[in-house]
Amino acid sequence: MISENTNLNGAVVYLDPIYKDGNTITDGSKAGLVFGSEEAGNLNKIDGKLVVAENSTLSLGTTDTAIAENAFAKTGLTWGNGDNDVLAAAYINAPQDISGGVLIVDIKCNKR
Repeated sequence: MISENTNLNGAVVYLDPIYKDGNTITDGSKAGLVFGSEEAGNLNKIDGKLVVAENSTLSLGTTDTAIAENAFAKTGLTWGNGDNDVLAAAYINAPQDISGGVLIVDIKCNKR
């Protein structure tokens, strides 16, 4: 999912597909969101709840989700469900104002 001029007005974006052994970061769900706009005076002002759960990647400040995937590849970390693996990620491409919203990155987060 990609979106520019995003306004959630308190709504929730919940990313959480099923993980299957062998999946990579490119196999999971992904979103690239740019909140607000310069014209409206609310650029990068998050106004809702963002939940990045199992097998998901959220990119903020860009609609190009490949930037997050490339950044993750450079870390040397493993995408998976092992003890030392990563299975949820948020990439922040530009400063964000989260004062009116929530960002949760947690593979065990449920929809409550």
